[in-house]
Amino acid sequence: MAIENAAAFPDASPEQLASIRHLGYRGVLATLIGGLALLTVVLVIPGITLPPTPTTPCTSLRCLEPYGIPAHLPQVYTSTEGWSVQWYPASAVFSEQPPTTSASASASADQLQLDFTNPAAPAQDGQLAFIGLPAKGASANQIVTGLQQANAPNAVPDYVVPGASVGYMPGYGEAFQTTPVSADGNPVKFEVVIMCAIRHDYAICAYAVGPQVDLNRIVNHPTKAKLALSLWADPDLNGVRWKGESQP
Repeated sequence: MAIENAAAFPDASPEQLASIRHLGYRGVLATLIGGLALLTVVLVIPGITLPPTPTTPCTSLRCLEPYGIPAHLPQVYTSTEGWSVQWYPASAVFSEQPPTTSASASASADQLQLDFTNPAAPAQDGQLAFIGLPAKGASANQIVTGLQQANAPNAVPDYVVPGASVGYMPGYGEAFQTTPVSADGNPVKFEVVIMCAIRHDYAICAYAVGPQVDLNRIVNHPTKAKLALSLWADPDLNGVRWKGESQP
């Protein structure tokens, strides 16, 4: 592992980064996020911040300036239910050795999944998924809890995301920590961040997973965020639109 990579993500030590390889982080991420389609059915049956005011300091996952606004056109995913996500590859937002971004969609689960991979800096690896489902009267808090219990039942609460929103719609967000069992006995902490917002009784949620890193040594203000992907996910979260809403 190059020295510059360890410096870029100081909380991920060389030993931790190596253990991520042994852990098979791709499998861990897939396991943590793979239950989203099932949860859609479970919730239907029982039925990364609003833009801060000039005087309010930015403390949420989605205010990580100076990483600027993308300069080129985004890609747009439109679900079978009519909601959409305007998303960008990480390289459009994050210039410091950005990971490769790949996208996949599941019509049956009404879900968009963005995968981030960087062989030179595995601490940047992670997944960000967007999923829509009828709220059936449930609150954003209840849906976040349901997602966590269905996908990462052993994760423990870390913090509540301040001023959480999806697509500029106020909602609820919470971060959880989980330490999957690794093949070589060297545990690596993973962060699971779930944010949901509801409009017209329809919920859209963002579900992020990745190894924990220390971002306070990178960004220009204090942040509770521990996912590298929060450095470039802001435009994707802002780009969510409910059915009937137009993209800017």
